[in-house]
Amino acid sequence: MEVLRQAWKRFADYIIRSFTVPSALNWGYPVLFAGLGAVIALLIRLGVMSTNVDYSQTSIIGYVLFISIFVILAFIIPTVILSGRFARYDSQLPSAHIVGDYTGIGVLILSFLSGVPLMLLKSSIYNIFCYLWLRSGNSIMFPLFFCYTEDGSIAAIILQFLAGTVIPAIGMSLFFYGLLWSSVRTKDFKAACIVIPILFALFSFNTFDTIGALFCGWWLCILRRNSENIWGPALCLIGCKATELVIGSTIPTVDITVIRTYSDISAKFFYSSAPSLFVAVILFGFFYKVLNEFHLTMTNDSYGDNLKVLEQERLRDESIPPFINGVNLALFLGITAAVVIWIVFI
Repeated sequence: MEVLRQAWKRFADYIIRSFTVPSALNWGYPVLFAGLGAVIALLIRLGVMSTNVDYSQTSIIGYVLFISIFVILAFIIPTVILSGRFARYDSQLPSAHIVGDYTGIGVLILSFLSGVPLMLLKSSIYNIFCYLWLRSGNSIMFPLFFCYTEDGSIAAIILQFLAGTVIPAIGMSLFFYGLLWSSVRTKDFKAACIVIPILFALFSFNTFDTIGALFCGWWLCILRRNSENIWGPALCLIGCKATELVIGSTIPTVDITVIRTYSDISAKFFYSSAPSLFVAVILFGFFYKVLNEFHLTMTNDSYGDNLKVLEQERLRDESIPPFINGVNLALFLGITAAVVIWIVFI
């Protein structure tokens, strides 16, 4: 009996540690909140659509309503709830808060312009993935949120841009590159560049854009490090969509609402995708070099020498739990919630 009692006590302690908000937040715990928020948002959508509403979930009204609810519940509310508990360290240290530090308009402009190669790369990968997916005998898989309308008015385009790009860009940057980023040690940057993009793609809920979302998540990690705030990643996502609106007709993407098999995909998509990938790689190399040089210059100007920078990073890292602490039950439950959404709705 004593052995069973001790085993039960250890199990109970483990459950309490897994679900109690830690004083110094590890990166895995917020994923549970994101998963629960996403599930609640989709239950709300099911509840609304089960009533006699006179609009569909893919209409402009439904798109704006449901994607806004999703972003608020899955990303913004968890960030607000957990922001005061993510780490206990001096607020004067670099990147000591979730939003980050304002490092000048120059890096923000560069971040916005880096959305151009991101759009080229994502569009190219999207077209190629669509073809390979359908060529393998799979059926069309629609994103969890998309708008299908023939209304091409300026008001409709602006509304779709705000709801489908600006709101998700701010919400996802706040969560992934604010809350999660602030819960990872500086020395674990390489690990963060693997984990955060995977979670970013997982919660994007878009089958054909999965590969593009992985690369996008990685590039946003680079922007977050070099800009030292969430506005760099957010502006990059906005710049990516703005580029699509401007040159979308020149570099088109496959419209999955009108195709049924791989033979429906015109050769023009491949003719535009190949050079787009080439140009995107060159532009990414340019932005990577410029942003890295900007970050090094800014860091040295701010802190005087590398020794002081290293000391600041050491003090910050001492107050954040080890990276392995993020691999916990809360993380797996949050991922499970996201996987269930993939299975049920997509």
